[in-house]
Amino acid sequence: MRRPIAELVALGIVTSDSFVGLRALLLPADSRRSRRGSAFGIADAGRWALARRKPPLAAAEGEAIEHLAHTLLRRYGVVFWRLLEREAAWLPPWRDLLRVYRRLEARGDIRGGRFVAGFAGEQFALPDAIGLLREIRRRPATEALVLASPAPTRSTSPAS
Repeated sequence: MRRPIAELVALGIVTSDSFVGLRALLLPADSRRSRRGSAFGIADAGRWALARRKPPLAAAEGEAIEHLAHTLLRRYGVVFWRLLEREAAWLPPWRDLLRVYRRLEARGDIRGGRFVAGFAGEQFALPDAIGLLREIRRRPATEALVLASPAPTRSTSPAS
């Protein structure tokens, strides 16, 4: 019984509600003793259940995520995990956006790197935003708030 369950666990199809099952699968039989000295095995693992699996992204959903990734880039110029933490809860997980950003970087559409200091993790930026950030970095330091947006600004003056 140990081998079929081990294969199902390895495929991510089955999960256990305790670590005893994992230990029983990973440790050799002579090493499977608890702190109290009693042996444990698959039968002591608690409940085994089918793991809930998210279905693969449908093509339409993948296109929606790519559109959203572009929108976020246009809005902020530089995108990273901590920035999106304050966005709406309905956004897809960062890992889904990350796949899109890595693909865009591989195509040469955007740049990956460390653009904003103080934030760990991958960051992705539009080429226009990188130039703007470099220009701001070269300016003398002041206490003034700097707004750096690669998004086109709208004119608020009345049309003549």
